[in-house]
Parts: sequence; structure tokens; C-alpha cells
Amino acid sequence: MKTSEGEYVSACTERHEANTRGHVWRREEYDPREVDIFGFCSDDGFHNGPVCVVCGYGFCHHCNRNGPTVDCPGEPEQTEDEKRLTELYGEGVLR
Repeated sequence: MKTSEGEYVSACTERHEANTRGHVWRREEYDPREVDIFGFCSDDGFHNGPVCVVCGYGFCHHCNRNGPTVDCPGEPEQTEDEKRLTELYGEGVLR
């Protein structure tokens, strides 16, 4: 039985909401109840899945059927430059 695109997106949303590991997935603009399954897209265009609006983590939901592999740190990951600035000047420098 072939499913509609809406049914597929709803099934993906249900699966992603069951295992968030603390991530808050970006939602679809047309229906905020649904997870944006193209929030993460690899450079080659062959991998897609949800992306966290808190930390920016995304993963391919085709390759990683069990969900995210890391917990959400609760804040965006720092770049190497941001890490160096924080080490030099302390936590408040980037705010």
C-alpha cells in the first residue's frame, strides 16, 4: 500500500518525537505539528532529516533509523574561533 506524502511526514514526525535526546526539531512552515524532515540536508543532497533549532545538530533519518546519536547540549555548538575567544576572555565575551 502506497502512503501519501502527508502520511509519510506524519510517520517521520512520530518517530522523531519518540526519541529526541533533548533536541527540539525544526517544524514545517505549512504545518507546525510536523517535523521538517529536510531541515538537515547533506552537501551531496542524498541525505536528509531533522535539524535541532537549539544546537544545530542534524542527521539523516534514512541512515540513522534509530534517531539521533548524540544528546542536545542545550546550546549551539561553538566554532573553534568561539572556543578560543571563550578560553582567552571568559564565558561572557560572545554575548
